[in-house]
Amino acid sequence: METQGEGWTEITPSGITQPYRQRLFRRCYAGLVLLACLAGGGVLVGRALTGSLSYYLTPTALLAGGAAHQAWAVTPCHLGGLVVAGSIQHGADGVVAFTLTDGHASVPVRYQGPIPDLFHEGSGAIVTGQWHCLPQRGSAGAKGPCQFMARELLAKHDERYQPPAMTDRQPGSKRNAAPSAPLPLATPHHG
Repeated sequence: METQGEGWTEITPSGITQPYRQRLFRRCYAGLVLLACLAGGGVLVGRALTGSLSYYLTPTALLAGGAAHQAWAVTPCHLGGLVVAGSIQHGADGVVAFTLTDGHASVPVRYQGPIPDLFHEGSGAIVTGQWHCLPQRGSAGAKGPCQFMARELLAKHDERYQPPAMTDRQPGSKRNAAPSAPLPLATPHHG
């Protein structure tokens, strides 16, 4: 065994010096702390994304039935589809009724609130609300007509949409055509 003094370190039976063992312990401890922080951060990011991601159902999925079908009566959900041509009806009380379809199934929707400018027949729309079935008259427990009661309406724009400024710059655009008369040149005013 070596003596411990200035410049000397104690050698343990395993042959590892004491300062090396301390550095190794500190590095392992720092690595575990870093790993715990990364795991905690990952959990926080995962929870934040889960709450902010908005999936929407199609009319086919909403009408599929079963326990999920009944859950939409109490749990708000997003429903997306195309507005059926001829289905938009504006009521005197400000309620707008229309039908959303995904090509396989259709769902009647009622909404009261501001209507987006891009909302029209044949356009895509996403509504947030709940699925309601009215009780059928004369039959206990039987369900009558069902409709989606929306509290929010979002209109989807065409993925080919370009602002007018971009359309002006494209070749073949009517706005990009040469003017029929030359434009006057501005002359500087002196004095």
